[in-house]
Amino acid sequence: NFLGIGADLCYNYSVRVDAAQAPGILITNGEFTAFTEDSFPVPAGWTSSQVYVAEGNSGPVKFVDSSFWGPDSSIAVLEGTGTTSFVSCEFVNWADQGDSSRAAIEVSGNGALIVSACSFQEDKTQVAFSGTASR
Repeated sequence: NFLGIGADLCYNYSVRVDAAQAPGILITNGEFTAFTEDSFPVPAGWTSSQVYVAEGNSGPVKFVDSSFWGPDSSIAVLEGTGTTSFVSCEFVNWADQGDSSRAAIEVSGNGALIVSACSFQEDKTQVAFSGTASR
């Protein structure tokens, strides 16, 4: 359980989850930024996202009352089989690096996504499902 944590000026991921146990990872009142632009020396081929949930994760990951911003590729890349939820969160920037059509949240694993009472502040694609992802 993490309360009031933040990660600022992250080049790759602000939060990376490789594995979570059944009770899950709970993050409340977080502030996360991921930056990639010409003024920052980011290694070639890197993309930036505030949240990355790895393919091997099967546990729940929950963000509540948290904010996500910065010139990045996406807010979240979800590849695991667990449930990731965003409740009452602010999504400020995304798709500012490389492919400007990327979604704020990209779900490619076989997990579940819950988004409730969140604000997406840009007129861009909010959620995209690919591969075996369907919920």
